[in-house]
Amino acid sequence: AWGALHLFIVPRIGELRPQLESRASQALGVTVRIGAISAHSGGVFPSFELSDVRLLDSEGRQALQLPRVVAVLTPGSLWNLGFEQLYIDRPQLNIRRTQDGRIFVAGLGLSKDQAADGRAGDWLFSQTELVIQGGTLQLTDEMQSAPALVLQQVDLVIRNRSRKHALRLDATPPLELGERFSVQAEFRHPL
Repeated sequence: AWGALHLFIVPRIGELRPQLESRASQALGVTVRIGAISAHSGGVFPSFELSDVRLLDSEGRQALQLPRVVAVLTPGSLWNLGFEQLYIDRPQLNIRRTQDGRIFVAGLGLSKDQAADGRAGDWLFSQTELVIQGGTLQLTDEMQSAPALVLQQVDLVIRNRSRKHALRLDATPPLELGERFSVQAEFRHPL
């Protein structure tokens, strides 16, 4: 499998972009667009770089933009169907609450009447490391008819090791709401 990855997938990854867009769109339930994808196999562990990744909501609005994503695979992460490291540079994420109270994160609906199965959270916390740098988070509340709250320079680091999860979030709110803040958390769970 490791040889097939290096010999067949890495050199041809750019050709697989349409199939990756289609599968991601089906899995997420929203339209996914990938500007370009490339692979680097300079060492034992290959890395993949995606540029201009966009998720569009059901109305065709851009709900998530990822200018650059770098993912590193190792034998262990491949075995767990994940990545050793995910690095996301300057993402732009929209979270919106509609007038009827429905919440959308990156165009994905989070409905109160649907039981969340937790697969996305399980996948996120099974990744060894997730790093986001220079992000923008826009929170829009149509129920309150308030102006959107925009957090700038959002940096997030999540590190997951067997039973321990560490998280650090730094963000800058609008000047009238205060200064840059930092939130840190550490979670442990039993066997």
